[in-house]
Amino acid sequence: MLQEFVEQVEKAARSVMEEMHTAIPGKITAFNVGTGFATVKPYGTYTTDSGRKMAYPTVTEVPVIIPQSQAVSYTHLTLPT
Repeated sequence: MLQEFVEQVEKAARSVMEEMHTAIPGKITAFNVGTGFATVKPYGTYTTDSGRKMAYPTVTEVPVIIPQSQAVSYTHLTLPT
């Protein structure tokens, strides 16, 4: 009975974690100037339930926000060609 309880707690925690979205560093591999969207390849790997390590998939249509202010009139941003 205790084992069943532990499994249910693990299942609930895993379910919550699957819906959790956080920031992760990545590399912009493509940028569409017209839409302001980028294709990003996240750095790092994740571990599957079976213990296999896999690279994060490429994420498409990521909005790019370029910080600006009235005090700064020049922003330098380098994007892939």
